[in-house]
Amino acid sequence: MDDYIKNVYLGIRARHGVSVDDVLETPELRQEFLAAVWQQFPDVPERDILHRLVYLRKKARLLPSRK
Repeated sequence: MDDYIKNVYLGIRARHGVSVDDVLETPELRQEFLAAVWQQFPDVPERDILHRLVYLRKKARLLPSRK
């Protein structure tokens, strides 16, 4: 699931030039991100998906800054 979350985030980042914090804090971006993840993992709660996104950022598996 981590690789899928990473790829979804990187797609949103490429389209919008945003950071993980932007995805977490902006309702429209958060919904876009969650909708994409739920296509593959429909039963995973929002909290768990967002927690994994933050975990990936903290483990330096995602680019740290805006485009």
